Amino acid sequence: LDSKSPEDKRREDRLMTSVDRINEMFGKGTLFFGAQGTEQTWRGASDHCSPGYTVSWNELPVARAK
Repeated sequence: LDSKSPEDKRREDRLMTSVDRINEMFGKGTLFFGAQGTEQTWRGASDHCSPGYTVSWNELPVARAK
């Protein structure tokens, strides 16, 4: 017996659709629920740095907002 209201079911469907879309865009496992646990392969931010990230300001990535 499912005790969820129709609105709760719609809300849950929208949430799951959003999670699925984010994971499609950014890769499987990007977004997950805490109940799934956190035993996942994590990569440190240093994996994305240039070799001279502590030496050269010119090698730092630049983020621009539109």
